[in-house]
Amino acid sequence: MTTPSSEAGRALDPSLPFEEALQELETVLRRLEEGQDRLEETLRLYERGVVLLQHCRELLQQAEAKVQQLTGIDEQGRPRLEPFAHTSRLAQARQEWDADTPEQDRPLLAKRNNHSQGEPEDRS
Repeated sequence: MTTPSSEAGRALDPSLPFEEALQELETVLRRLEEGQDRLEETLRLYERGVVLLQHCRELLQQAEAKVQQLTGIDEQGRPRLEPFAHTSRLAQARQEWDADTPEQDRPLLAKRNNHSQGEPEDRS
């Protein structure tokens, strides 16, 4: 297996399986979180992580498009399909946050959250 730093500048092999891409992404994230690499290497790792994340998302989107729930057969003998119903963990967390956060606190918390994520504070 190649290391994330040696792969950072290379194009991603489109046949890379999801599990391997995810494992490499986890390795990249761990190294970024440790913060022990030099700036140049950190940037290469970050770039590799973005490429791996995009690859994983594409593979998941392809899988989601293929996952259909079979509900029977129509009059012509063709399978009846329904779209796969799924709510992501992020969407669930947002729904829970919306349900638990009073309406008047949401703009303040969202602004504070954006500022903590490196977005410039709106001083208007």
